[in-house]
Amino acid sequence: FFISGYLALGYEMCTEYTYPESEALASGILNIANNVYGIILVVLCGELMKYYGVVAVQICLSSSLLAGFIMTVMTKDEQRRQDARTTKNYVDLPSDDTIKV
Repeated sequence: FFISGYLALGYEMCTEYTYPESEALASGILNIANNVYGIILVVLCGELMKYYGVVAVQICLSSSLLAGFIMTVMTKDEQRRQDARTTKNYVDLPSDDTIKV
């Protein structure tokens, strides 16, 4: 339940880091990374449960969340999409809010 916040934050950060490329690239990278990370955690926690019990699994999962939090906090905040809009060469597409009949 509480991990779902990481998903939106991760997509946003990955999109910023891969800015000139399509957002589909960021989504693909994150989906592959999430699947690999999930498989590793399931296998690791299964082995921990077999030999050490539930407490070891809870410690492992809490440690992985803590490591993710630390990495998120230490990540440099880059706003490439917003920085591109502030350059003098940026030309915004005109928007016409009125409907012509």
